[in-house]
Amino acid sequence: MLDSLKEHKARWIAILLILIFAAAAVFIIKSSTIETVKVTGNSFYTKDEIREILFDSKVENNTIKCYLNSRFGRNKEIPFVERYQIEIINRHEVEVIVYEKNIIGYVNYMGSYMYFDRDGTVVESSSELLDGICQVKGLSFSRIILYEPIETSVSDLFDQVLLMTQLFEKYEMDVELINFDESSRIQIAVGDIRVELGAAEDLDLKIAELHDILPQMKGMKGTLYLDDIQSGASSDGTHYFKKE
Repeated sequence: MLDSLKEHKARWIAILLILIFAAAAVFIIKSSTIETVKVTGNSFYTKDEIREILFDSKVENNTIKCYLNSRFGRNKEIPFVERYQIEIINRHEVEVIVYEKNIIGYVNYMGSYMYFDRDGTVVESSSELLDGICQVKGLSFSRIILYEPIETSVSDLFDQVLLMTQLFEKYEMDVELINFDESSRIQIAVGDIRVELGAAEDLDLKIAELHDILPQMKGMKGTLYLDDIQSGASSDGTHYFKKE
């Protein structure tokens, strides 16, 4: 009889401890709501968009859940993002570090925007048009496959595109289009100005010249010829521009 009472008492103590631990766990989880989110490395998405994607419910908006997701590799798939990691600063604050895909341009293909990286590999297919990414036209290809390089007849084309996009970023130029004609000569579009860059030689000099000329051409429309930039003509652009 005494042993039975001891077992009964031990059972109730165990149940009570379980309830206490469960209540404590529920309290900790409910008191770990994320209030502050810091986001770094993002350019394709705003901070608010990243927060909405990652913490879109009461369950997800919790540092305990963030820890478990990170511990067991349960990250979400986000278009244009290679990966991300969440650093827990305290129970109510996290930092999201975003590692975006290295996109330098896109081509239109079968109704979709096919975004490619510096090696010409298609890294994303989307119906969404990103701001600040150049369209590349004039490429000759039979098909484009996601996660595979674009095959084109233009040698070192993607090296040229990479160089140009780096120069556009350096000079803070908003270039919407890079076009290669049948002879692999290059034209670009900056607003209402079409720019003939010609062959791929001396692109750094040509784009530096374009940077100096553009402020004088605000509100103008036409074609600027910089394909023979080393001919010794003046740098004010007057000898190169054809109005429309």
